[in-house]
Amino acid sequence: LTPGSVTPLGLLQDPAHQVQSFLDADFLTPLGRIGAHSNDNTATVFVSFDDMMRIVSAHGNETLIVQL
Repeated sequence: LTPGSVTPLGLLQDPAHQVQSFLDADFLTPLGRIGAHSNDNTATVFVSFDDMMRIVSAHGNETLIVQL
């Protein structure tokens, strides 16, 4: 990823699982959907917050939920 890029799907480019991510607790809203670029700024993928967390967790990266 380009330095400064932010996308939860970027964690899939971390084969050593060294990157720890933080997500704002506001994503835990009733809608529960998150839009993310697929490592490229030409398309946005919308998935449920729970599915995004499953994808990242299955890959092996730690994600902390924080209140901003």
